[in-house]
Amino acid sequence: MPPTDALVGSAVVVGRFSYDDGEWTWSDEVYAVHGFARGDVRPSTALMLAHHDRDGSPDDDGVAETALRSGSPYAVLRRILDAERRRRVVVMTGDGGSNGDGVRLDGYLLDLTDVLARETKSAVDEEVAGFERRRAVIEQAKGMMMLALGLEADEAFGLMRAYSQRHNVKIRDVAERAVRAARDGRPHGAAARLRSLLTA
Repeated sequence: MPPTDALVGSAVVVGRFSYDDGEWTWSDEVYAVHGFARGDVRPSTALMLAHHDRDGSPDDDGVAETALRSGSPYAVLRRILDAERRRRVVVMTGDGGSNGDGVRLDGYLLDLTDVLARETKSAVDEEVAGFERRRAVIEQAKGMMMLALGLEADEAFGLMRAYSQRHNVKIRDVAERAVRAARDGRPHGAAARLRSLLTA
């Protein structure tokens, strides 16, 4: 049975494989995921297990071995090391049955490596962007406090940190309150409003 549309939408179907009475057949894409070209190696159960990254994923050989013995449907998430020792995350899924003389399996190999890398990069990018936004408002508040109260940068940050600790709020939230206080009302009253806020 081919992978579902939902699974194909979140991963790349890179190849097909089959196992028939002890013999493996790989598509070119399955060779490539393992770091080989067709003809470089002969596919085998031993070769596949040799590329299993046992430090990076649970020992799932029991699932594969059960499928090889019984031909039952299966799906295995694996981290493998290709011929260049690069880690890849793959799913092997398929089903099988008896061919009269032994067990036959047919399945797909889905390579999740690039998808997971993109998701990780996206999460990192989002966190960096959030950090930049937080830093920007803190720097803005420091600048306003330095101008209105005649403070050095460290002194301005120290006031915000002290307020943060007294009231158990994040520095970013203190900075946002300070910016609002400085902007609200008349410009010449900014110093008084900031002092009132930060000494509360």
